Amino acid sequence: MWASPCDSSFRACLLAVSLLAAPGLSLAGDEPETSYSHRIAQGKFFLEQGMNSQAHAEFEAAAEMASGRSDPEVHGLLAESAYLLGEVGVAVEAIKTAKALTSGSLPADVAELYEFLTTRFGKVLVIGAGSDGASVPEPAVPILDPPLKRAYSKAIASLEKPVRGGSTSIWLPVGTYRVGGLLVEVRAESTARMDLRGGVGAAGGGVYGERNGSGGGGGAAPAPAPELHPSFLLRIGGMALSQQGNATGGGRLLLGMEGHFPTAFGFRLGGGVAVSRAERITSPSPAPAAPRFFFSGGVGGLIPIGRLLLAPWAVLELGYTRPLDVGLPNGYAGPYDYFVLGSDLEVRLVFPTTESAAGVGVTPEITFRFAARETRPLGESASADPRPHLSLGGGLDVGLRFGEAR
Repeated sequence: MWASPCDSSFRACLLAVSLLAAPGLSLAGDEPETSYSHRIAQGKFFLEQGMNSQAHAEFEAAAEMASGRSDPEVHGLLAESAYLLGEVGVAVEAIKTAKALTSGSLPADVAELYEFLTTRFGKVLVIGAGSDGASVPEPAVPILDPPLKRAYSKAIASLEKPVRGGSTSIWLPVGTYRVGGLLVEVRAESTARMDLRGGVGAAGGGVYGERNGSGGGGGAAPAPAPELHPSFLLRIGGMALSQQGNATGGGRLLLGMEGHFPTAFGFRLGGGVAVSRAERITSPSPAPAAPRFFFSGGVGGLIPIGRLLLAPWAVLELGYTRPLDVGLPNGYAGPYDYFVLGSDLEVRLVFPTTESAAGVGVTPEITFRFAARETRPLGESASADPRPHLSLGGGLDVGLRFGEAR
């Protein structure tokens, strides 16, 4: 036997490649740290360049390595890249793993992503996807936030595949969806159920407005009410008014009880005390302040905007006011007592709910108000001047809602 020069050269090349690759080879099944670090660095580079698919592949491979299984950073990066691709289910599982692996408090960016993914999306068990005549879940309130809308579109696109047996799972932004003639509520940290098959009248828990018959002779079953989330509201604020051509201002304290059907509709009943000018006085000195006690009620919508809620509301207010005697000009003969009727148009920004140490959900909010008030004199002293007067203006309130932590 003999070896040709070509065979010798080939074996020499193999030996050289083996020597060059030796530092990167694993021993006894251990992955090299340099390979793991390289994948993390490469994935971060792809993420910064907007190459989300490539970044996700790198983080996914890194998370399966021995070093990555216990590293919360790679699972947080895996969650971020999965969410950017619309893979919400993968993102939720990855961010929960990152939290479980973290000792102490989460880094700010990971905590923000965790709060967003676990409060803005809900899991949905879908039956009958892709079947003939299948319904498509449609938001009862339009989804305006681009990332949430992209996640919704990705989930709906997955339902358009050919019919499959059994059920499948998708993740949708929290809110209320129309499925055929029914309404299904999707909530965070729970699993809703949607039956998309045509002609099916019972879609399971979390649905209201459905009909449910049995044996062909059943009638309409009582429709369970949608879940209501009550909360206690504390709000303070100020306002500027134009009152019969004169500028004035005031402030108020509002206490109330609110009920919300998540990301769909809300209502409020409450009351409080305000301070502003009430009567018409022609005098060089300003009119004295007048405390006003009021009751109010309001209704409005709840529209998701990213991690916030935009809440346009209409409010009706009824109250009573009387100017302080101190400061009234000498000889003032009234009127003293006033009935106040008014309306507010509110635009509220509702921030994410946080949980207190006592397990109570605390929701901050800022409210911009346009206010109109009609003040009507009361009593015998009003006979000399019974005309109501109008006040117009705007205000800004800040408040907190306290309720069930979800």
